[in-house]
Amino acid sequence: MNNLLILVAIVSILIGVLCGGIIVCVLFAARKQILANSLTHHHSLAGCIGTVQIPFDYNSKGKIRIHTNGSMRELIAFTDPPHAFKQGDQVLIVQIKNTHAWVAPGDIFD
Repeated sequence: MNNLLILVAIVSILIGVLCGGIIVCVLFAARKQILANSLTHHHSLAGCIGTVQIPFDYNSKGKIRIHTNGSMRELIAFTDPPHAFKQGDQVLIVQIKNTHAWVAPGDIFD
């Protein structure tokens, strides 16, 4: 009887360790996939259209929101042209410098 209890305890511990290891591997793989999908290289954002969240002009910075690769990103934005952007305006990302977006009016090509 005593040997049976020891055997059950060892099997239970092994099953617990095995299940725990499987869960850790699944979570690690899922986290890696989520990070791979959510990271976009900054240089690939040039040419994207965004929406102004915090108004700004050439004397101040603001914030824009873009949708890319199925996710939403917010970036600090600056502009060179003498233009004032209001909340909700569409902007074209011209370039990214040090994780900040330099933008022009979204209707620049209309």
